[in-house]
Amino acid sequence: MRHLRAIILLPVLAAAAHASTGDAHAQRSTLPPTAADSLASFADEGTASLVRRARAARVRTDHSIRSYTAIVRSRIAAALRMPLKDRTLFRQETAARVRWSRDAETVVQMLAARTQHPGGVEAPKSPSGMGIDELFDPGEDRMYFGLGNSTREDDNDDFWIEHPLGDAAERHYRFASGDTLTVRLQDGLTVRAIELRVTPRRDDPHTVRGTLWIDAGSGALVQAAYRLARTVDIMRDMDAIDDDDREDIGKVPGFLKPFEFDITLMTVEYSLWEMEHWLPRTMRFEGMARAGVLRFPAATDLNYDMLDVELDSPDAAARFRGTEDDSARARHAHRIESEAAQRVAAEWGVAEDVRTIERKNKGRQVMVLVPRDSAALLNSDQLPPPIWSDAPGFATRSELDELSSRLASLGGPVRRDITTHFGWGFGEGEMLRYNRVEALSIGARFAAALPQLDAAATVRFGLGDLHPNAELALRRETMVRTLELRGYHELATVDPARAALGVGNSLSALMFGRDAGEYFRASGAALTWAPPPASRRAWDATAYAEYQNDVARTTHIALPRLWTDSVFRRNITAAEAMQYGGTLRLMPWWGTDPARPQFGIEMLLQGETGDFDLARASITLRGAAHLVHGLRVGAEVAAGSTAGDVTPQRLFYLGGANTLRGYEPGTVAGTSMARGRLEIARTASFGAVALFTDWGWAGDREDIRSANQRWAVGVGTSLLDGLLRLDLAHGLRNPRGWRLDLHLDSVL
Repeated sequence: MRHLRAIILLPVLAAAAHASTGDAHAQRSTLPPTAADSLASFADEGTASLVRRARAARVRTDHSIRSYTAIVRSRIAAALRMPLKDRTLFRQETAARVRWSRDAETVVQMLAARTQHPGGVEAPKSPSGMGIDELFDPGEDRMYFGLGNSTREDDNDDFWIEHPLGDAAERHYRFASGDTLTVRLQDGLTVRAIELRVTPRRDDPHTVRGTLWIDAGSGALVQAAYRLARTVDIMRDMDAIDDDDREDIGKVPGFLKPFEFDITLMTVEYSLWEMEHWLPRTMRFEGMARAGVLRFPAATDLNYDMLDVELDSPDAAARFRGTEDDSARARHAHRIESEAAQRVAAEWGVAEDVRTIERKNKGRQVMVLVPRDSAALLNSDQLPPPIWSDAPGFATRSELDELSSRLASLGGPVRRDITTHFGWGFGEGEMLRYNRVEALSIGARFAAALPQLDAAATVRFGLGDLHPNAELALRRETMVRTLELRGYHELATVDPARAALGVGNSLSALMFGRDAGEYFRASGAALTWAPPPASRRAWDATAYAEYQNDVARTTHIALPRLWTDSVFRRNITAAEAMQYGGTLRLMPWWGTDPARPQFGIEMLLQGETGDFDLARASITLRGAAHLVHGLRVGAEVAAGSTAGDVTPQRLFYLGGANTLRGYEPGTVAGTSMARGRLEIARTASFGAVALFTDWGWAGDREDIRSANQRWAVGVGTSLLDGLLRLDLAHGLRNPRGWRLDLHLDSVL
């Protein structure tokens, strides 16, 4: 179960960062590259020479650096991705003064630390929670910024990456030279860095694609940006999943599978110290973990501000390199480490007002100095801003976007392995659903990863309407876009944004007799263009041709049937039509910190021709902000209208938790609509309690009659910045009454 627990905890992605960049450095390949490998790997002899220099520099550790002192600032955040907005599950900012020494104990003085999670804001209570687990070691690999021991060849690693500069790299990568950057320094010294472009030979998650900037003179790594060749499927790609874990994972509901993680961007940058030594400046990690329908983006930032560096004389460095008795060296270090650490603490003037914590890091002794008053960590002016804010010393968003674009220009692997997968029912994501048309619908999916794209065939059957559904999808994902071509015969909904065919509505329909969908049958083909899978789906565009027809309610089976005969309302009567059209959706959101203002827009533009000619547009504005401490206000306004010969399946329907609380879905409908809601909430650590009012109208835009208007007031409570919301609302216009709604993804 230890690996299963690790998989479930992947959302808080610090563990994923270390799993894929720290212990992931071992190289499984032990066979040397053949002459044919070497011949095919390099674009030209100049590239081969550059790789040889960079490889030699990688194994030539810098023993001349005896110690360094630096201010190290770190920032990390992990979130839950939802259609409306990301929810921050964890964030931390720290600053520390670090004295790393080759021969003595490492000393870390915590200057600032702030941790925020659903339980509130606090100073970390242990060194393991202070963002100082990994410190730069001049003797370790520069591409990974000192995160882990890249020289270890451990066949028991859960996951590994074939190093682009490793001895067997030619078996896994192709190399080409890119741009050249020349910098003339103040003393007249010229530094020239050459770009080395690295692409994997095959679609292997144990490889990366990246761009490395190499100092032409020394071969030292100056800057690197890379990402995994593809997403890691934990069940398929990690060797440490044992039979017990596989059995446990088999019991997990299908909507929480597959388990995956990806490194979408990793960057490291070095700066030149005293015109000779390349020492760290920044590191950035961005990644994504997935458990079925749940996605967890995360990012980590590090900044090193070097204060001083102590160097050995050339003779002393040579003697150190020549020492073979590691145990004797370790005993010598042990004798002096406590004395040296205490001397450093006294030098910094912090020996009296701190508590001392001893710990080990990669076999090295570390002494951590923490203020006795932890509030000093929260209030320090050394604290860096959150990771989503640009700050001095860290890479800016525009710089990271430029590096991502450079990675995207590298293209894909030369050869992609073909893999297949089959799943159905409970064991496969999105293959079970429940609604008033199909009742229980069971599906099966066969998926194949082909050389250039992914293919999936899905069939499902509803036990209520006894009607088969089928879909064939071809999908191509790149770093800049996702293209999907679908052929389908399926149950469709009037408003896909309500996710009426998802897990939440299925549970609501079965347990409470609440089905928010308005359904019709659609058969046709569609081409969708959207952002890459690692990005928020802030927009998408679809062109389609489909035959539309009506479907009827076929069941009243739900838990409330125990005390009432009729459970589900009637479905709409859709018009039979052959339609050709397109949609453009824009869904940007700004703000991930619930303590700061948040704002989002959702816009829909749709046009159709065929049996009916029509155009449709709507816009929704959402926002939330703090008024005073502990009091937050949220608002939402929306409007939409249609023109032309509008079919019932293209009307606007209001009612239910997403549009008009206090009324059942479809209470009012029309060719135009307007609605709004206002909330005032008292916030607490895990959520909020809110008072709200909703108003909505739907009908002909030239006839805004009060008969088509509805008002409601109520009280609600939410968890995790509106992730889970429970509302009790009272409708003030007929049909009056109380209505309790449990739903996901609200503004407050």
